Amino acid sequence: MGSSSQPFRIAIVGGGIGGLFAAIAINHFCSDYDLQVDVYEQARQYSEIGAGLGLGPNAAKLFYRLGLGERLNDIGGSGPDRGDEHHDIWISFRRYDDGSEIVGVPNAARGEIRRASVLRSELLDVLVKIVQERNAANLHVNKKCAGVTETDNGIRIDFRDGSNAMADLVIGADGIHSAVRETYVSDKALYSGLISYRGVIDMDKIKPWWKLPVSVAWCRPGAHLLVYPISRDRLLTFVGFVTVPEEQLGTLGESWTSKGRREEFLRDMADFCEDARRVIELTPDVIDKWKINDRNPLDQWVFADGHVVLLGDAAHALVPHQGAGAGQTIEDGYILARSLQQYLKTIKSYGSSGGNVAEPPPDLLKRLMTVYQDVRLPRAQRVQVTSREAGNLYEFHSPEYKGLSFEESLPVFKDKVIGRMKWIWEDDLDAAFERALESALKPE
Repeated sequence: MGSSSQPFRIAIVGGGIGGLFAAIAINHFCSDYDLQVDVYEQARQYSEIGAGLGLGPNAAKLFYRLGLGERLNDIGGSGPDRGDEHHDIWISFRRYDDGSEIVGVPNAARGEIRRASVLRSELLDVLVKIVQERNAANLHVNKKCAGVTETDNGIRIDFRDGSNAMADLVIGADGIHSAVRETYVSDKALYSGLISYRGVIDMDKIKPWWKLPVSVAWCRPGAHLLVYPISRDRLLTFVGFVTVPEEQLGTLGESWTSKGRREEFLRDMADFCEDARRVIELTPDVIDKWKINDRNPLDQWVFADGHVVLLGDAAHALVPHQGAGAGQTIEDGYILARSLQQYLKTIKSYGSSGGNVAEPPPDLLKRLMTVYQDVRLPRAQRVQVTSREAGNLYEFHSPEYKGLSFEESLPVFKDKVIGRMKWIWEDDLDAAFERALESALKPE
């Protein structure tokens, strides 16, 4: 940890939603300790490109634990308490051809703590403001990580601009193409088999005829279209997914800057029902279009004897078909902060008067960072696997559909969809942490 005169140095590589939430969580749980927290963002400013994202009750609950619940609800779309006949529905899955409902998936939570559908940029703006208000971290921009190196004085982070920084703990929150991850892991992002069209529409253009539940997904073999309100119902976000063989992708990339045209979107979903096509017809002429990648599950997130850890997509990049990616990243930051709090608390106890042991165990940081890994890794791996399964389910590619017509597949669809989010939304994360902590601190 260094000398008593030097703070414990934490470098968060990546200033997206995961990195900023981690900084806030660390500030919340560890404010009693001498810390220096720096967040290094590769872009010229802290900003999110893209459309909407969903946070389930599991993630929304953690915002409340950090005193951020009202801030989250202030930027959300319609919740389950909106007061009409659809208030109990999380999402309505519907036939692509006639728009009739296949199954409505119930909400897991009601009242104050509920799922939140938000505009990515608005959520990031809120997190930046909270970091600044709470003085939770020093924010840096134009700092693209090139890699990390273990030294006798800590972990050195090297940046593309030729500069570097030192830290006692490096948190790699730098996304699916993480440079921190690449220092320790050799693997590649994998094409999922699907491309996506994304964007937002002014809700005023929709309201005159919109009579559907809060969130809707129209599905057919090889394509599905998801829409839901965000930004206090000012905007409707849309995501259209289409199965495309890799050899037909051409130059399409996996990037926020990849673009497509509305006529392509309409062509790919020309056989969808009138409501779905009306949504597509209101999209801009040029929209986001890119291929969807993920990575295979990783069996280790903790490196350098606990001085380097991975978080978010750097640890568990996943496809978006369960709307769980951002929520899993939020869970990472929360449990990492609790694990760090226990480390700092234990270190401090060794330095207090009356301590019987002069020095803490040399592997203490590794043990506490492994608590973070033990709590989060199995759960995130399961979300990775089931998110892939969900994409196959919604596109009618699952093995269970083999030999079935579209009509014959619908009961299978309903059965597989109805309860699949329950375990993601309702698992008790704090209880899992307490169990893992107790095990880690047992005398050997």
